[in-house]
Order: sequence, then structure tokens, then C-alpha cells
Amino acid sequence: MAGPAIGQVLKHNALRLAAERADRSACICDNATTLRRKNNEHTMSLEDNKAVIRRLYDGFNTVDLKAIDEALAADVVDILPLKGQARGIEGFKERLIRLRKSFPDLSFTIETVIAEGDMVAERSTLRGTHCGTFMGVPATGKRVRGTMMAFNKFANGKVVERGRIINVFGLVRQIQS
Repeated sequence: MAGPAIGQVLKHNALRLAAERADRSACICDNATTLRRKNNEHTMSLEDNKAVIRRLYDGFNTVDLKAIDEALAADVVDILPLKGQARGIEGFKERLIRLRKSFPDLSFTIETVIAEGDMVAERSTLRGTHCGTFMGVPATGKRVRGTMMAFNKFANGKVVERGRIINVFGLVRQIQS
């Protein structure tokens, strides 16, 4: 008789612990592509988040500031801001405008997008013609190509934190050669 009673107690405790963990968890994954948030927060699937990143890049490529407003939270955190860059979304717009002064035909092509939980990572190729001062190097008219990787954290359907890595030295080497 003691065996089944102990089994019932263990099962009850396991279920209670699982319920407590679920209550503490901010997110519950209910399949491979959908993330459901508790407390009626905005619900976005992983594919929706990837689509926001693609729209953001469309905005970068066409200098569509409205697309940037739709993709980034107003108080988005830039993990690697430029010296003197404004905070939030205005800093991202400022950064794009500065890059466009150096490379007016700048374009980004997304090569890979990976999403998990509230994060989206992407690898892209950037191309442009050096027509303005970049990193202290005056315009050369040379075409450049580089790689960028970025990591984005989402909340309520928008990017709230973004960090990127660009091979800036590779770009400078191309315009100086």
C-alpha cells in the first residue's frame, strides 16, 4: 500500500513544481514557431519577428524612416552606439543618415535569419560606393562589400535592443587599396 501512495505524492509534487516553473516563466513555447506571452502582452510568432527584421532592412535600403519607426521601439537600446550617437530610435536614424552620406547607394542583403525565443539574429551583406568621408578617409569612388551580423531582442512586436558587428576595418581596407 505504501508504494502507490508514495507514487501519488511524487506525481503531485512533480506537477506542482512544473506549474510553479510555468508561472515564473515569462514565456511559454507552445510549438517550434510560436511564442505566447503571459499577462496579455503582445503575441508575436518567430516568423513575425523575422518579418519585422526584413521590413527594417527594407527601410534601411530605401531610407524609409517610417519602416524604421514601425520596427524599432522608441527607446530601443543600441548595444554598440557610435561616439556621440543619440539614444533610442533617433540614434539609429542618425546612424543610417551618416552611413548614407559616406555610401549613398548603400544596400543590405539578408543572407541568414535565425529566431529563437525573443531574439532574432541575422547575417547580411552590405554593398555601396564610397562617395563621402568614412572613418576619416575621403571619398574614393570605390565599391565596397562587407558582412554584418546583428542580434535583436523583441518585446511587444518591436526591436527593443539591437547590437551589430560590422567588419569596419575590412571596409576601410577596401577604400584605401
